[in-house]
Amino acid sequence: MVQCGSDSELLSLVGAWRAAGERIVMTSGVFDLVHRGHLETLRQARGFGDRLIVATNTDESVRRKKGPLRPVNPLADRMFMLANLRSVDAVIAFDEEGEHPVALVQAVHPDIFVKSGGEWSEKNFFFKQLLESLGGRAEIVGHAEGYSSSALIARITERYSRR
Repeated sequence: MVQCGSDSELLSLVGAWRAAGERIVMTSGVFDLVHRGHLETLRQARGFGDRLIVATNTDESVRRKKGPLRPVNPLADRMFMLANLRSVDAVIAFDEEGEHPVALVQAVHPDIFVKSGGEWSEKNFFFKQLLESLGGRAEIVGHAEGYSSSALIARITERYSRR
């Protein structure tokens, strides 16, 4: 499990994995408060290949996406937690305006990019086309209903604000 500090470090790993004939799977997300839904998605993603790369949003991109109070956990902590999960082989940060790490995917050329059903919709059609143009494909895995960092934060806030 490696926390990559740069795209070039990740691409070096990917080159070695490809040379060994391994299938590269990628996913992305904020992974602010890691919960069961995240773990189920990562477990399922790993099942599609030999190596799993997780791209996680930088703190700045999380604030743009989720608001000024997020993330709860800073990037270094989120990357550490992800890198220490059995299903994850490499973790890298990305800071892009959209929902997906487009530039990173263009550099890595994953065989498969995985998202949970709750995060995938027709608005992601362009990303699916990008993956296919690079020789890869998108896979949607089951969404663990009711699990999200936002819901977890709301539950904690509600419970502890009544004290």
